[in-house]
Amino acid sequence: MMQAATPLATAKFILPVTGNNPYDIYLYVPKTDSMPAMNVTVFNGYEEKSAILQVATLKVLGQTSGEWQFIGTYELGTGNRPYLQLSANGGNGKIIADAVLLRKNILRGIHK
Repeated sequence: MMQAATPLATAKFILPVTGNNPYDIYLYVPKTDSMPAMNVTVFNGYEEKSAILQVATLKVLGQTSGEWQFIGTYELGTGNRPYLQLSANGGNGKIIADAVLLRKNILRGIHK
């Protein structure tokens, strides 16, 4: 788990893809009061797409400290090192990053 607490705090995961395919991207998000929201940016190897993830509204089920959040389906290529980057969005500037899950998905359309 990575943790940073500065106004410009970021965490970057290089996505280890094995070919040019659509991938479902999931992010494990720990529930914490000190991180109400964060910016999530996916670089697919050609362009960036960003969204705000509202951590404060996350519903944790079971006995875990967080939940897997579906980020989207993206066409990822091997040539330009695709990544997922998290950055602070308000609150006290904290970012807590635990894990990213990729699942190759050749049946679903691409989320834009």
